[in-house]
Amino acid sequence: MRSIVCGVLFEAPDPNNWSEYPNIWDEVLGLLDACEWYKVYDIAETIWRSLEYRDVEQELFEAELNRLFREKGIGWELKSPLGIVFRGDANFTNATEKPSLSFRKRIGKRPQPRYARRSRTSQGGRPPIVLGRFNMQWLQSSALPVI
Repeated sequence: MRSIVCGVLFEAPDPNNWSEYPNIWDEVLGLLDACEWYKVYDIAETIWRSLEYRDVEQELFEAELNRLFREKGIGWELKSPLGIVFRGDANFTNATEKPSLSFRKRIGKRPQPRYARRSRTSQGGRPPIVLGRFNMQWLQSSALPVI
């Protein structure tokens, strides 16, 4: 625990503390108490990641931290494999995690651009220049190069 807290906070461990309790325990609590609030989330996520190869402990830590967040009304959640992320209400989560079926259907049915619907042969093989509603065919004279 001490190495994680010191690592995240960029603090050197106190070399005078050699016993786990109460010396190192008090050192870690003091570092946590003095750090910026957002660093606590970094420490919690680092502890969770350090349990990567201990699945049972990692899942338990994740479940308990998420329970703490919910019970205290904290708008974050620990989510594998992302780490700590913003937690919205159920409607927000559903809307952002899973695109609706109708949205996915619409993506495949995008309209073609204006110039793709017209015959290119009437323009000499070139698409007309369209700016908003205005067809700027007069710019496509043979005297002007098409960019």
